[in-house]
Amino acid sequence: MTPVLEAPLRPHSVAFEFGLLTGRCEMAPSCADVLGIEAAMLSSKRTVIAIRHPDDRGQTAQVVSQALDRLGSFDYQSRVVRGDGHFRTVRTTGATELAPDGRPRAVVGSVTALSEWVMPTFEPPLKAGDSEGDLAVALVARLEEAHCYAFNRYAGAVGRAAATVVHNREQIEDIAQSVFESLWRNPARFDPNRGSLSLFLQMQARSRGLDLVRSESSQAVRERRYFREVDVVGGAGDGYSTAVSRLDIRRALDPLPATERAAIELAFFGHMSYREVALSLAVAEGTVKGRIRSGLSRLRWSP
Repeated sequence: MTPVLEAPLRPHSVAFEFGLLTGRCEMAPSCADVLGIEAAMLSSKRTVIAIRHPDDRGQTAQVVSQALDRLGSFDYQSRVVRGDGHFRTVRTTGATELAPDGRPRAVVGSVTALSEWVMPTFEPPLKAGDSEGDLAVALVARLEEAHCYAFNRYAGAVGRAAATVVHNREQIEDIAQSVFESLWRNPARFDPNRGSLSLFLQMQARSRGLDLVRSESSQAVRERRYFREVDVVGGAGDGYSTAVSRLDIRRALDPLPATERAAIELAFFGHMSYREVALSLAVAEGTVKGRIRSGLSRLRWSP
């Protein structure tokens, strides 16, 4: 990189300015148009790098760092990606501008479009050693072949990751489905520079599994607390009081649908787990949980 001139760039040649003291980036509308964003969106070094093609972010980060550390000029090409996944090649030129006291004040420069916006293409499969950058861009563009490839290749790994946290087959399938639905809705969350798509999806599955376990644990505590409150059990040896209170509770269950009443009786009077109730009634564990929650909700709101 060549040394920067002491005289700053002329104002009319500046399309963007990155303040070294503020850490913020300002740009002309024409520059924002070339990059395919709104000027207000490009407000920091992080976003300067984030809008680049994943395979070009490392180069951009290096150029920015050199401009800040070595006070040199720069001239490089990179690909920028719009929010809809279209990308183009741009040329970025500039230099570090000095303040009157000789200290670096800002990085200033301009951006020129070298190509039109184009839709990415994706042809699976990825081979060993291939970058996932193109896959990431294709996912952002919501190319069906890219999302189908991701599902076909990684669904098994996602299911196994979910199974390390939950053990119900229906829950594992629900978690896997939600992970890939999230990838479709928010594909930009995947950054291949931070890890592979496989690792990203497996982490999503484990996180969702842990959230489900916590939610179910809290729900179970609330349900058991409710029955402790309504089941007024007598003191030690007071079998009559206990029998009466349980009889009252069973009568309170009478208006409930038979399916809900059976699930509640097995869980709270039979002291069975959800899984045991499901096996006893020959239904899915999720169905048992739904029946119990529905029944308890009816009891809470009954006069």
